[in-house]
Amino acid sequence: MTTEVYETLKAWILRVSLAIACIIGLLSLLAGIKLISSVVRAGVTCLLFYLLLTAILTVFQKTALPEPEVETGAESVLNGRGGVIDFSVGDSEGSAERLFPGQIDPDIIGDGKHAAEVVRKMGWE
Repeated sequence: MTTEVYETLKAWILRVSLAIACIIGLLSLLAGIKLISSVVRAGVTCLLFYLLLTAILTVFQKTALPEPEVETGAESVLNGRGGVIDFSVGDSEGSAERLFPGQIDPDIIGDGKHAAEVVRKMGWE
């Protein structure tokens, strides 16, 4: 998480905490609680929500996966979502006739009879 995003989230955490504190203070006043008690409730609420949301943000920042490095050129296509699967099924070079990475080469399966035999051997009916 970049520092710019982190600072933006911290600002929103403060805004949300203050908004919740204002709502709690207003509801306390409407419920007939004295002014000083309403202000104390609103202050405690703001502090608790700010600490809770900041703790959640910190835990997220500590446990989140690192951002992937942005690559340019032909290498970035192979490192995209599912790009590594082609290597596991035997395609060492990109093929224009495939719709998406990881699609099995039709030459491996052969005709429909051979495909049905493979399915039966796998235990599917």
